[in-house]
Amino acid sequence: MKINEIWNSKEISVWKDALAKATMETGRDDSIETKMSKLKAEDIQHLPVEDFYSFLYDDYFVWKYTAKHRLASTRKSLKKYENDMNELSEIQDGLFSFDLSKTRLGLQAAGEIYGLGVAGASGLLALLFPSYFGTVDEMVVRALLTCDEYRDDAIIKAINPQDIKRKDAVYLIEQFKKKAHELNALSNEYCWRPRDIDVILWHFRDKDL
Repeated sequence: MKINEIWNSKEISVWKDALAKATMETGRDDSIETKMSKLKAEDIQHLPVEDFYSFLYDDYFVWKYTAKHRLASTRKSLKKYENDMNELSEIQDGLFSFDLSKTRLGLQAAGEIYGLGVAGASGLLALLFPSYFGTVDEMVVRALLTCDEYRDDAIIKAINPQDIKRKDAVYLIEQFKKKAHELNALSNEYCWRPRDIDVILWHFRDKDL
């Protein structure tokens, strides 16, 4: 099924099937995918800063950056904290103290971590706070532009998919929230999250691109 068909569907069963397929076929190693799917924000919040560093280095970066060169460069940036964990500790505190309804503040807080651009910051937030954030990257931008609703969206059309700005990410995440809200209203239950929307967009993007 193409993403545009899913996006236009008013059948919750279609969306549920799409999410199940996208969740099952992530293209990542099953062990890291399972580990990250069980992630709890409060556990990461209360980690000693050294363990928070290890979480980023050994878990999140491995999950997010599947290209070896990208993983290596991001890890290299993170290593700048090795001689001064106090800076990272302050960032960790900020990551769990902002108003979750303020998308821009969240992106700013996560984006302070060395090595994380908009895509990396939004991905971390999506794992920690899936009810408020979804991952913003090149693929979801391109996928949205294949949907009838967004083909002529001036804001999304103006986004450089390879250089997404923070203001663009805020707009995109708002679209995730909008669709999640529509699905919750359609199903008459609160179960759809922005994170679910980005997972579906990312997985089914190849069907249209």
